[in-house]
Amino acid sequence: MKKLFFINDSLENKISYWHIVLFAVAFPFDRFYSELILISFAIHTLIQLRKETLYQLPYKQILLLASVFLLTIFCISYSPNKMQAFDDTGRQLAILLFPVLFAFDNLNQNKYRHQILYLISLVCVYVVIYLYTDAIRTILFYHLPFTSLLTATFLNHHFSQPIGIHATYLSMYVAIAFVFFLQQLLIEKKKLKKIGYTATSLLLLCGIIQLSSRAVFISLLLIVNIVLPFVGLKKETRFKYILTSFLVSATLVIFLSNNHTFKERYFTDTQSELTFNSIKGYDAEPRIERWKVAVSIIKNSPVVGHGSGTEISLLKEEYFLRKMYVSFLNELNTHNQYLSLLIKTGIAGLSLFLFTLFAGFKKAIHQKDSIFLSFLIIVSTVSFSENILDTNKGIFYYSFFFSFFFLTKKQAVTQQKKTTTTKINSNPF
Repeated sequence: MKKLFFINDSLENKISYWHIVLFAVAFPFDRFYSELILISFAIHTLIQLRKETLYQLPYKQILLLASVFLLTIFCISYSPNKMQAFDDTGRQLAILLFPVLFAFDNLNQNKYRHQILYLISLVCVYVVIYLYTDAIRTILFYHLPFTSLLTATFLNHHFSQPIGIHATYLSMYVAIAFVFFLQQLLIEKKKLKKIGYTATSLLLLCGIIQLSSRAVFISLLLIVNIVLPFVGLKKETRFKYILTSFLVSATLVIFLSNNHTFKERYFTDTQSELTFNSIKGYDAEPRIERWKVAVSIIKNSPVVGHGSGTEISLLKEEYFLRKMYVSFLNELNTHNQYLSLLIKTGIAGLSLFLFTLFAGFKKAIHQKDSIFLSFLIIVSTVSFSENILDTNKGIFYYSFFFSFFFLTKKQAVTQQKKTTTTKINSNPF
């Protein structure tokens, strides 16, 4: 445990390490802490910046990772709602900052990747324990039966409410921790540690089910049954794992479909959201209706979109005309990142976003990095149901982890080149 908190490195790198760890640890909590740590990390990196570092920066990778932010800036030029456009740009600044800071920083992040992911995963364990503790305390206070834990009262946003974070974004974060601990369980040899990893994995899985993000749950089914066996395991252990994971997944789906509360959340609500003629007793303005509105707006300017900051105003106008008053009053966005980009930046913007994801998938598969691949699957899947690049938690999640996974291998290579160059220059012969 001591190795997680104290690293054997220069003071400069120790401070960088702790900035990264603290930012990751602060993610489930109020955005104020995340923003404060990010500003501190930026100041620290600028103070330590060396001229030699500028010559060795992976400029192409930085531009790729920051491309969505740079596109948002460009699309301000033809936006009719520039005030909202500048607000969106300020919110998305982390998409530019993280690749720049990770590239500028001298810390070899690849060297400490395991420790950082371990600490992130431990924080997720403590957060889930806290949320369950708070739920049980509430049950005891109001003298409710413990079966109330499996009702809508303690599901989804109600479960994550004590720490004030959207259930989907917390689920995305917890999912990374779950995959990490599950991977550790698969490679661990010591029985005591295997028991520990099993316990933490089960706890995090329970937390994900309780948070009830359907997109994250679908992502996990793909990760557990496809990514981990074919990317993270050797051939000799693959068949046994696939058989076990399939049986566990099937059992879990059967349990969810037979429990009234979970069936309603995972199956009935999903059907309602994706059906034009909404099911009786459910949302009269399903998500697919908002997608239909978004498509009609996209058709007016499909190539370059309507400009940054225009999504909500254009949608509200259409909501009112179509008498979708719930969506109008709540100023709901498309709840689909792909459609959101088409509205604001057109086919050009969506293509750039998809190209960035494709580059990430290509690198993750090439390096057989199951955690990185899991992150990309989560982002790609959740983007069908959320505007992850329009909320602070979504932006922080996307920018931090994408930069962390995408640039760490490059950092290791750069560090190796520096060491080699130093040795050659110090050799008098």
